[in-house]
This record gives sequence, structure tokens and C-alpha cells, in this order.
Amino acid sequence: MSALDPADAPALERAALRASRLDSPYALQRYVHEAKFRHLLRLLEPGETLLEVGRGGSVDGVFAVLAAVRGHRVAISVPDDDHARALRAYAHERGVAGRTTVVTGAPDALPLPARSFDVVASLHVLEHVRDPAAVVAEICRLTRDRGIVALPTCLNAAAVCRLGGGNPYRPGRDSARTFLRGSLKLLSALVRRADGLAETQIQDGVPWRHEWLFPWAMKRRLTGYGTEIRHFGADALCIPWSASLIPVMRLLDRLNAAPVANLFGMGSHAVISEKRRKATSEEQQ
Repeated sequence: MSALDPADAPALERAALRASRLDSPYALQRYVHEAKFRHLLRLLEPGETLLEVGRGGSVDGVFAVLAAVRGHRVAISVPDDDHARALRAYAHERGVAGRTTVVTGAPDALPLPARSFDVVASLHVLEHVRDPAAVVAEICRLTRDRGIVALPTCLNAAAVCRLGGGNPYRPGRDSARTFLRGSLKLLSALVRRADGLAETQIQDGVPWRHEWLFPWAMKRRLTGYGTEIRHFGADALCIPWSASLIPVMRLLDRLNAAPVANLFGMGSHAVISEKRRKATSEEQQ
């Protein structure tokens, strides 16, 4: 690992981007991300090692660095040296550089030995890659116990607002119109029995296809990739536009893993493990 160069402005700027959502000027946006990471951190047992598989996005590594702050030894993978420098800057900024290793490699073919980590996490990666099944297979190869996968899911009023082109974190003149537009898109996807809806996001000047799934489609895809779902939870049960309702959301978020309630998150996460192959009668003999 190379030492951090304080003059490496691009890396420091990218590190600031990673913290920006937790330090957003919008209290509601801060809450949504705090709630998500709080739920994810509860899925880790004391002393477990963690690998977070990144894709080169602006928030790669935040979960792993927060876990390192809590004492976990972590590693983060990103596809290129530029993002690696940014993550080293972010870990240095949070005081956990000594517990954080950054490696480079494609998310479906990392230069790491099998069963290297207790937990392997992939947060908002699968919706951007060409072969999500290969990334899930790599997660299963690298973990000794389980993986954590988070994806954007759309059965939430704040997500509906986003899909209509609005800002769910503050009210505006067009809030009602964008919410209606998003609702019609959602209804159309339901009628067509689609897996979800897609939008285009710009990150670091690069357009990314961003897919919002229905929770049942997320579950179906993960099991279709050869995994078992051990836990399914909502990232945040968010109510758009009103930061004054955050105390209500905190109460709702206690139900984030409860049946039915866990379908309505602005984003969802699943704990997965490789599906065990059933032994044939010949093998059992």
C-alpha cells in the first residue's frame, strides 16, 4: 500500500464524495444513509473480517470503513488505482488506515484466495455490472460464511419520487407532479410484470445505468444466482420530503426485517450463502 500523498487532490476529492451523503445538507438524506449502514453493521459479529466488493462508484468502501471504525479488519476492492487512492485517503481521514487494505481488480475476478473473509459485501454493485451472477459467484468463493448484497428497491414513496425525477429529501414546487409521474411508472412496471425500473445517473462525469428492483425480483435473482437468502431487510423505511418525521421513521425502521415491512425500504439488503447441493441417492449411499 502506497503512502497517502496530501497533494493528491483527486483522491481527496473522491474521499470527500464518499462522506458527502452522510454529511448531506438534507437531514432526511443523512438519516436514510445512517439507517442503512446501521442495519448493515448489525449483521457483523465482533471480530469478523470483511471484504467490500466495489465497482468504482462514489460510495464504494463506506460500509467497510465504518466497520473498521468499529474494530473490524477490512478490505475493499475497486477496479483501478485512482479509486484505490481515494479509498486510502478516506480510510486515513477516518483514522483506520491500519485496519483497511485496498486491492484492485474486477468484481468478478479478484486476486484473492478462496475463503479469505468471514463476510463479503457488495452494496449497489450488481445493478451496474454486465454479469451479476459472476459477481455473486465471486462473493461465495471469497467468503467463509456469508455475503451481504444491497440493491435499490422501488416499493417506497421516496424511491417513487426519485423515479419521477424529483428530490425525495426536500419538498419543491414539482414534488406532487414528480411523485405522480413516478407512481405511474411504478404502476406500469407492475402491470407489465417487470422486475423493476431503470434510470441513468451521472457519477464522476460518467453515466451509469441504475436499476430499481421490486423486492421479490431481487430475491428471485439472488436465488437464481445459486444462493440461499438467510435474511432480508429494508435499508430505510423512508417517508419523503419531511425531516420532521424522522422520529417516526426511526420507529418504523425497527421493523426493517419484519415480514411485509421489509418489502418497503428505499433499498434492500440480503444475507446470502451458497446454495447447498442436495446429495443424490448414490452419494448418500
